[in-house]
Amino acid sequence: MSLYPQQSLDLTALEAEFVELQAGFIQRLPEREHKIAQMLNSLLANSGQLDTAELKLLHREVHNLVGATGSYQMNTISQSARVFERLLWQLISDAPGIISVAAQQQLQLQSEVLFKLIQSEISVSVAKR
Repeated sequence: MSLYPQQSLDLTALEAEFVELQAGFIQRLPEREHKIAQMLNSLLANSGQLDTAELKLLHREVHNLVGATGSYQMNTISQSARVFERLLWQLISDAPGIISVAAQQQLQLQSEVLFKLIQSEISVSVAKR
């Protein structure tokens, strides 16, 4: 005998709720993309001087994107954001005070890949409506 009363799981209702939550998240993705782009541009605007506080804030924002997109089964975006996050973490760990041109290019390239994936997900979502 079970200690818990029998509960009928309505999987259809749960799936519908998930799809609704996912759609709301996708609608907010442009805001997240814009915020990350602004943070990255601000970080790279200092002629190679690295502001560690800005770098940590950007890392946190990208880290949150990794988790959220993973939760909503957007694995390609999550994986791309993870690569971007690791690049940022490497800069935090190295803490050189100056960001090399190569590192700047890597960050810009990875952000472009990430943003294209986000735009693709948004386009697919809009097409489904």
